[in-house]
Amino acid sequence: MDTSRATFYNHGLDKLDTIKDALEQNRINVKKGLRKKWYESDNATTQIALYRLTSTDEELSKLNSQKVEHSGELKTGVTVHIVNAENPIPESESDVSGQ
Repeated sequence: MDTSRATFYNHGLDKLDTIKDALEQNRINVKKGLRKKWYESDNATTQIALYRLTSTDEELSKLNSQKVEHSGELKTGVTVHIVNAENPIPESESDVSGQ
């Protein structure tokens, strides 16, 4: 016999610590099983996932950041064309697609 969600809440089963504890223990067991499989795996993706789970905040920060180097040089120079009927855009500069 199936139990509906409403029945579960109507009987106050959501407030029973034994059920909450059993659900939490089940969640812990699933996580342990996954981590064991990931540890034993040769798959790089699962190994990275495991490393992320077990890393310190500093290690996690390094994994999630991108290294950006800046030379300190600023390149300036902007060309402005005034466009009107007497002064059309030169054909070589009319392509705005960047190609």
